[in-house]
Amino acid sequence: MKTSTKALILAAVAAMSIGFSGCGSSQKDAQQASAQEQAKPEQTSVTIFVPKEDGSGLAEQKVTMDKVAAQPIQILLQMVKADGGRTFGPKERIYNVWYKGKTAIVEVSPQFAEGQGNAKEKVDAIVKTLRKCDGIDNVQFAVEGELVNKIGDIDVSKPLN
Repeated sequence: MKTSTKALILAAVAAMSIGFSGCGSSQKDAQQASAQEQAKPEQTSVTIFVPKEDGSGLAEQKVTMDKVAAQPIQILLQMVKADGGRTFGPKERIYNVWYKGKTAIVEVSPQFAEGQGNAKEKVDAIVKTLRKCDGIDNVQFAVEGELVNKIGDIDVSKPLN
């Protein structure tokens, strides 16, 4: 009888400890979910312009980004991503954006500057997208730190707006 009583007591203690750990676990899960909700970065909506699939101009799109990450270079990378490789070739890269007053200077790869495909749509998409950013009135292009005069057959020797 003593053995069965011990077994019964052990079973009751085990059941209680499982029950208590379950309560603590769900409370901990709720606290973690609340902390994650509070830690979520503030979101903002930005406007990008992407060349239309049929080549008939640009389509305006809204994308949501973390407010802190919504810097011009990240916005341009979202634009290239939204394009899905239709217009921007795999070696046509945008490396950086820096500023000279209210002019954004976009650092691109030499392949981008060669202007393969529809250079006008690419340049227009970049200029219109960046003009939506606060404080940017004009856009110029550079390769390896030097301003360029042409992207394909497009004259970019003066700031574009």
